[in-house]
Amino acid sequence: MKVDGLSIAGAILSILLVIVFFSIFFAKIFPFLQSPMMIVAYALANKAISASLWGLRVLDVIILGIIFFSSAMGCIALFRLEGEK
Repeated sequence: MKVDGLSIAGAILSILLVIVFFSIFFAKIFPFLQSPMMIVAYALANKAISASLWGLRVLDVIILGIIFFSSAMGCIALFRLEGEK
């Protein structure tokens, strides 16, 4: 496999993404990542937000459609065949 600038940039961005994910996860920035009791307390405190999000079913369907479409495009791009050069 030929190593070019795009492959190097992808590897660097992947490593940075993993570092950011683990730094957020272990820094306990979000209150619901601390303990199971915090998850319950956080869920009970935001019932109004939850009710409004579940009330907007059209928005939910549109967002899920975008997510499914982008994941399908990612799979197609991942498994495409390269032409001979």
